Amino acid sequence: QFFSLGVFQDFLGPRPGVTCRLTDPLKRARIRECMLSWLRETNLSETSPESYTLTKVGVIFALLIKTDFPENWPSAFDDMLSLMERNRPQDCDLLFRFLGAIDDEIVKFNAHRDPIETQRNKEVKDSIRKLEISSKICESVKRASITYRESCPAISKLSLDVFSKFIPWFDISLVANDSTISLLYEFIKNFKMFPGIS
Repeated sequence: QFFSLGVFQDFLGPRPGVTCRLTDPLKRARIRECMLSWLRETNLSETSPESYTLTKVGVIFALLIKTDFPENWPSAFDDMLSLMERNRPQDCDLLFRFLGAIDDEIVKFNAHRDPIETQRNKEVKDSIRKLEISSKICESVKRASITYRESCPAISKLSLDVFSKFIPWFDISLVANDSTISLLYEFIKNFKMFPGIS
C-alpha cells in the first residue's frame, strides 16, 4: 500500500521544482476518486494505518489540489473536511496531515520552485481565500480541538499545530476572534493535558 502511494506521489510531483508528470486531468481524477472511495469505505479506527501512511495520503491529496483546485476539483476541501463528520479521531488525524501537507507543498516558500510552480501555488492560495475555504478550515480545526480535548489530547495538539500554520496568511478575523481566544485560554488552563506543547 505504501509503495503504491509512493508511485502516485512520484507522478504528481514528489518535491519542489519537479513538475507533475501526470498531465491528463482525467487520470488524476481517477486517482482522486479511487483514494476518496477508499477513505469513505475504510474505517481507519479498525485498520489503524501507520502514521507515515496517513502522511503520504495527505501529501497526495495536497498535490492533487495543487494541480486541480479549483478548476478541476472545486469540491476538494468540502470532500476532505467531510471526513470529520464521521467523528473518529483517526479521520481528524488524516485531515490534519493533509492540511499540514498543504502548508508544505503550496504555502511555504521554497527556493527550488520555478516561477510557474510559484505562480500556481499563489493561485491556489488566492482561491482558498476568495472561496471562503479558509473559514471552513478554521471552524473544522477548532471543532476538532474541542471535541477531542479530553478523549484524545494528541489530536487536539495536532489541531493547534495545524492552526498555527494558517495564521500568517488567513484573514486575521478568522484566527483572532473571541471564539479562538477563548479556546486558547482553555488550552492554557489545561496545559498539563497536552504534553509536548511549548
